[in-house]
Amino acid sequence: MKQIKSKLAILLSCTTLLSACGSVNSSEKPAADNAAEEVKLTSISFLTKDYYKDPEVAQMLSDQFKSKTNIALEIKHIPQNNWEDKVTASFVSGDMPDIARLPANPYPYVKQDFLVPLDDFIQNNAKVKAILDANPNVVEPFKFFGKTYGISVTNQKYMSMWLRSDWLNKLGVQQPKTMDELVQILTKFRDGDLDNNGKDDTIPLTLSAVLKDQDMFAAYFNTRNEIYMKDGKAVVPFLTPEYKEYLDFMKKLYSERLIDLEMPTNTSYGAVRTKFMNGEAGGIIMWDDVYDTLKEGLDKNFKDANLEFIKPFEGDKGVFGLSYYEADSPIGITKASEHPKETFDAFFTWLLTDPQAVISTSRGIEGYHYKLVDGKLLPIEDKGGVGFRGQSFPPLDRNFKYPFTFDEETQGEYDSIIEIAKLGESYKDKVATDLPSSEFALYSNVVDDLKTKVTEQFHNYVIGNLDYDSYVKNFTAYAKEINLQAAIDEINK
Repeated sequence: MKQIKSKLAILLSCTTLLSACGSVNSSEKPAADNAAEEVKLTSISFLTKDYYKDPEVAQMLSDQFKSKTNIALEIKHIPQNNWEDKVTASFVSGDMPDIARLPANPYPYVKQDFLVPLDDFIQNNAKVKAILDANPNVVEPFKFFGKTYGISVTNQKYMSMWLRSDWLNKLGVQQPKTMDELVQILTKFRDGDLDNNGKDDTIPLTLSAVLKDQDMFAAYFNTRNEIYMKDGKAVVPFLTPEYKEYLDFMKKLYSERLIDLEMPTNTSYGAVRTKFMNGEAGGIIMWDDVYDTLKEGLDKNFKDANLEFIKPFEGDKGVFGLSYYEADSPIGITKASEHPKETFDAFFTWLLTDPQAVISTSRGIEGYHYKLVDGKLLPIEDKGGVGFRGQSFPPLDRNFKYPFTFDEETQGEYDSIIEIAKLGESYKDKVATDLPSSEFALYSNVVDDLKTKVTEQFHNYVIGNLDYDSYVKNFTAYAKEINLQAAIDEINK
């Protein structure tokens, strides 16, 4: 909440300054001049925090863009530390770029009229529209007041539960198809000394402290770990019977040592992955794109170790197996752009439809990040290897086919992402979470603090520091303190 409030305060306080120094809105230029001049776009300035911190890489991508569009792409890199505040500072200082990589919640910029709606540009660009029509999840989170203000360069993502498949084979069991079967597998992981260290210390399932990661359990009980929308109304789940059943189930897993006892303090995904890769844990809740990282880690420590994600399965109330994360890496066009339509067409057509651009931004630049040997991509590790450099792998164009093959681990990563995405679509109604819009000011002002409080109460209940009456009393008092009901009424009116 403090971060959102501080950004809004900066934006609001600087609006007058921007007006006094001269508007960047091209609509204030003489209409006759705009009508008479033939549009000639010669350069685009691009502010981003992601993937161009190496000047060599930025220049190579700029050169690619220029060769395809005859337009210069000036890439301005923002250091990763506190990058959102630096984007805000750029916007309010008058040094606004033509396009910018925006925070996951760009609403403060929309509210201050710093961004250009993209809907007309999308409608009039057949190539880009076709990609977005087939992959609408990359624009849906950035619609406010019925208009689109950003396109995410990353796809929606899922958390899945990954298990050591070599351990399953050793136990002679198959993938679980029910919650009882999953609990039985975790119990065998706990008791079977499958890491062969002679100690009773195996972690059946390691996971982070982040409650949203655990939505796969919550969804099984037809609930969520945050306020969500259902049938057009906001649902506050935390005192419902479904959430109580979910809480008690997680408490049972914790008390029986079936999940990591350090879960409440597991604030680093890296530490969680390490527990799995070094054999401390037989299962892990982690991202859909993690196969290659986990497989390479296991291979360094063990012979013939392998892993697989659990396929979702249905229960009486919901579906287990997927925790949903909406697309969260938008790029928007600012009011500083004198030719927003031409900027949109040049940049997004290149980024999303040009094969060389798709490969360079989702994997890397040939000859610098990777080389091709007999039609197979081989990373050049001393240059950073392959990885995210501008859009997801697989890319936003779901029909894109790479013109080369991958190594076994990368192919496993690719196949897992594709399969999990398809499963997510199949179970979308039961696993996807529709969140309230940031347009609702009262909700936006409390949502971050609410998330912190709910997490604290959840952890204390699960580990046994709170009984349920105390949990209810604490949450009820907190909800009254922040006037949560007013925020819900604002959404539901």
